[in-house]
Amino acid sequence: MTFNKGELTALVGTSGSGKTSLLDVISGRAEGKVDGVVSYKHQQCRRAMMRQKASYVLQADRLLPTLTVRETLTYMALMKLPGSLTHDEIDRKVQAVIELMGLKHVAESRIGGAMIRGVSGGEKRRISIGLQLLKDPEILLLDEPTSGLDSFTARNLVSTLANLAHKKGKLVLMSVHQPRSDIVNMLDKIAILTGGQLAYLGTPSQMVPYFTGIGYTCPLNENPCDIYLDVTSVDRRNPTREKATLRQAQSICNSFSRSELQGNMINTITAGLNFHYNDDYDVTPSKRNDSLSWLRIFHCLLLRMNIHLWRERSAVVGRIFELPMFVPFIVLFVGRVGNSLGSIQDRLGMLYQATQAPAYMGLTSALARFPVLRELYYRETSDGMYSAATFLSAY
Repeated sequence: MTFNKGELTALVGTSGSGKTSLLDVISGRAEGKVDGVVSYKHQQCRRAMMRQKASYVLQADRLLPTLTVRETLTYMALMKLPGSLTHDEIDRKVQAVIELMGLKHVAESRIGGAMIRGVSGGEKRRISIGLQLLKDPEILLLDEPTSGLDSFTARNLVSTLANLAHKKGKLVLMSVHQPRSDIVNMLDKIAILTGGQLAYLGTPSQMVPYFTGIGYTCPLNENPCDIYLDVTSVDRRNPTREKATLRQAQSICNSFSRSELQGNMINTITAGLNFHYNDDYDVTPSKRNDSLSWLRIFHCLLLRMNIHLWRERSAVVGRIFELPMFVPFIVLFVGRVGNSLGSIQDRLGMLYQATQAPAYMGLTSALARFPVLRELYYRETSDGMYSAATFLSAY
């Protein structure tokens, strides 16, 4: 496969076709060994190079609901951008991303969540993309950015991605489950995957003539992408259908591997290679980025955590009143404990409750907040921003 700067390419296929796996391999996040080579500008990509050149937007929006849009971007910029930048330069960078992603009208609004009213789902997706654009990457990878969005919001989002590719000269590669015809028209290239194999890679205008040439015509007034997704999908409802559709999908993949489109692509790739071919390319997850000092990362995490906790009213109120409410409870029971031999067990129980209950209260309060922070931790550590020890120190 080959993808070019200044183009928006969509990886299309059913669930399990290999779209996310391909993005994981390209970004260097896949574990283990992968056959083949990932190259950029005719040079083999190593993990350090991908950290510098590429940003990866995951499918789920992992954001703190209590922070505003500007605060979310600012804290990420402080942890991701070089330490040599001043606060004014970082503020200008954040403002530029806000305007680029069309978030100016919600810049001071909170992200929101299940218990906090905030921005819309489409705006959250734009924030997630904006977080990855802060370091101005040359390559932008997105895992199903339109999932869960209504058709109008999805179209506007893809239009923004197309502008990033065409006007900013970025290589934008996204996975899409089943794009509508208006979204297909905004794409520069489409790659159809099935069972981890390539069934088609080319422009939308080439798709219908190519599939017609191998015996699969597209009816009038139909979305070609829908039709060709159907013919490359495997129907597993019964063994007979599975065998027939699997044979058909494999035949389509074999046809593309022998096609002129694939031949031209292979010639383009091999003509520019100037590195030693390594058949077992190591894609072990990258280590954290050490360009920023541990103290700066810790300081940013601590400030962000304190703001999040202070604005989470239920947690603040619980921490303030849990101990005063517990003290009268203990006092009432202490007065009723006798002085007999049988009351020794009661006294031991009271001592246990007096020493352990406050710890349990604090633990349950922390556990209630941990799921949101855990998802955020997974995203930021996968970007190589900090280590587990740094996160736990701030937490």
